[in-house]
Amino acid sequence: MKCLFVYEKDIYNDTILLNDKDFHHTIRVYRLKLHEKIELKTEKYSYLCQLADSSTNKTTFKILSKRPLIPPKLNVTLCQSLIKKDAFDYLLQKVTEIGVTRIIPYASERSVTRIKDVDSKVMRWGKICEEASKQCGRDFIPKVSPIIKDLNELDLSSKNRIIANELIDKPSLRSVLKPLDPSKEIIILVGPEGGFTDHEISVAHELGFTSCSISQQILRSDTASFSILANLFFYFS
Repeated sequence: MKCLFVYEKDIYNDTILLNDKDFHHTIRVYRLKLHEKIELKTEKYSYLCQLADSSTNKTTFKILSKRPLIPPKLNVTLCQSLIKKDAFDYLLQKVTEIGVTRIIPYASERSVTRIKDVDSKVMRWGKICEEASKQCGRDFIPKVSPIIKDLNELDLSSKNRIIANELIDKPSLRSVLKPLDPSKEIIILVGPEGGFTDHEISVAHELGFTSCSISQQILRSDTASFSILANLFFYFS
């Protein structure tokens, strides 16, 4: 079912009133018809609504029912090294669909991309995740954190820490997943196009990350992220 993310302040008794960009999305993008149903989601609830009225710049929805948001089965943070713009945008879409909870962009030593206007870029990435969440019907939008330049900036309150390593002599992903506690946050660290430097891998190991091999081939950075996340969610499903 089509969905949008809205605010509690948009709710008036048994109706929800949307303006501006949300009006554009419901009428121009979704092409919602009168009396057609849609899910409108706040930070706490998902409201099943029916389009009651639309004018030139606002839409009114009648609330039919509501339910609490369903929390994710796994709390997964992806610390993703910066990669080329289009590839990173595509990665954000797909890891959102897979089910990641948080994304931490990492300006690693071999990242070829350098961000100038950091705040606007992070805001744009958040919008990409929001659009992907609408498309796949997620109850929660993944949080995009500010860019980090040092692995020591990571919040490592959870002991579930994995670093993807292209060397095939490392432990398999399956063997690394086995001892993890799925009730706690799982932190995945993935390198850029050229891979992590030896120094970065050494720092990661000092921080408690366990290296794992996810393929006999050297994968692209985005492919590595998709692979490890898909296997993670399958393993703990």
